[in-house]
Amino acid sequence: MNFIQKVTAPILPIGDVSSFSLIGDPGCEGLGTTMMRVYVNALELASRDDFILIAGDEITNSVAGKDTYILRGNHDTGVYTEYFGLQNYALIGDSFTVVVLDNAMRTFEAEGLELLGRVLAMEECRNVVIAFHIPLPNHFIRNSVSEAEFERLRAVYA
Repeated sequence: MNFIQKVTAPILPIGDVSSFSLIGDPGCEGLGTTMMRVYVNALELASRDDFILIAGDEITNSVAGKDTYILRGNHDTGVYTEYFGLQNYALIGDSFTVVVLDNAMRTFEAEGLELLGRVLAMEECRNVVIAFHIPLPNHFIRNSVSEAEFERLRAVYA
C-alpha cells in the first residue's frame, strides 16, 4: 500500500484534520543504523496523527501507514516531481493550512511565493504553517538561506 501522496494540484483540500507530524531531516548527520532507527520510531509515532509531512531528504513509504506528503530537500534527486509531484503546494484543512515551499536550492521559487500570497489571501485559510527545508537566518546554525532570501519570503507574509 502506498501512503506517499503525489501532489498534482497546488491547492489541496484535506478536510477535517486535527493534527499532523512534521519529521525533520536527519540526512545531513549521516544515515547510519542509529539515525535510521530514530527516523523509523518517529514515523511509527506519527501514525497517531492525521497525516505526515517529511521535511526533505528522507523518503519512507509504509512504516507510518498514514498519508505522507514530501517537502523537497537539498539531497533529493532531479526526479522529485516524477515521484512526488509539485514542489510548492498548500494543504488546506478545516482548522489549519500547511503551505509547502521549495527552497532546497537556497532560494524560494517565485511560483512558491506567489502561491503563498494567494493562499494567505483566502478567507478559509487560518492557522497557517509555512514549511520549507533550508532554515531562515538564525543564531544556532550557519546553514540557512540568506537575509535577502528571507526578505523575499517576509514581503509575502507580512
